[in-house]
Amino acid sequence: MIPSPSHRSSPSSPAPGFHNMAQPHTPLDDWLMVEDPSSSSDENSEAEAHSPTRPSVHAIVYESLREYTARQQQASATPEYEKLGIPRDLYDKAQNHQDQLTDDERSLLLSRGDAIGKALGHPDPFALTTAEVHEVMQWPAPDVVRANVERATGGRMATPKELYEKAKGAIDDGRPLEAALDGEELRLLAQGFRASGNMGFASGAEVAALSKPGASQAMALVAKRMGCDVSVFHAAAMCHARGMTVPFPTSSMVSLAGISLPAVPLGFRQPGNPIAERGPVFSIPVRGQKDVFLNGQMEVEGPAGTSVQLGGNIQQDGPPQKPATVTSLDIFRGDLRGSPDFDEVLQRWDRLDTEEQAGYETKARSANARAETTFQQDRVEWLDKMRSK
Repeated sequence: MIPSPSHRSSPSSPAPGFHNMAQPHTPLDDWLMVEDPSSSSDENSEAEAHSPTRPSVHAIVYESLREYTARQQQASATPEYEKLGIPRDLYDKAQNHQDQLTDDERSLLLSRGDAIGKALGHPDPFALTTAEVHEVMQWPAPDVVRANVERATGGRMATPKELYEKAKGAIDDGRPLEAALDGEELRLLAQGFRASGNMGFASGAEVAALSKPGASQAMALVAKRMGCDVSVFHAAAMCHARGMTVPFPTSSMVSLAGISLPAVPLGFRQPGNPIAERGPVFSIPVRGQKDVFLNGQMEVEGPAGTSVQLGGNIQQDGPPQKPATVTSLDIFRGDLRGSPDFDEVLQRWDRLDTEEQAGYETKARSANARAETTFQQDRVEWLDKMRSK
């Protein structure tokens, strides 16, 4: 679906990007970072061992699109929308009409306590920290991506922005990406700057992350502010897929399967290059389990509860921060002496019996439930305080 001009941001709305040299250096200038995903579950390893071939590109695309379609059909009734109490049309308004948001609407968005709410609700387009930009775009830590880019380019490039601009320049000049980029560069761009991935296609978990309330709108808004054109990722993913031995499925094959291709998020430009016109949604990487385990939730620069500017000259306290999800491995690691690395923790975890692992799972669920209850209470109190002003 090609979004109509009426769905785009108004011309009067500021859309500063990294290319605007008049602007001071901000975290948006250090964009385009993505992380190495965790390995997939091996619960079907025995079945795969007897399988004559690996899953084909057809199967991967079909499964990703099937999960996307199913989630879109259920989105209107998802409990997350009801729990947050934020209307769907407010997310769209925040993406396309930032200058029309009221203080109450900004407060409601900010009350999410996460980077998505801050991206959509904060009046300052440069309010996001570098870590928060990565979280909204579902990219990993800058040092991880920088290392991946340096490795893929043999040290010729040091930032992901350089690799992105190299690909975009080729597309703008009408040159094939296969000729402009070498194999490792193309693969890295197609996989969202991950060191390894699912051949450039979004997995079910990645699609699920984008299906969170406000996630696609925040991603589109931040990408526009950075001047990031999604068609570059489309083109790289399609070129990378064509390099596989299995033919890429045509649109008619997908249509016969009863699956609709996902729409290009509002705020993104529809690809104008034939290479990019063939692709489904581009790969949206997420942080791997190992990085989440070691680093926890992305740190926000500055303590929670610091002041933010809400319209006019009204100074208010910031919203409570949404707590990070605690896993059974987090609790188990906390019980261990010293600071064992991830691999050692996993080895010790595997030596636990089923009942012991279940006990840690129960502790994790209880901890998350308590944290969520406290967050929702603090959120309601903060909103009441904002509305009483």
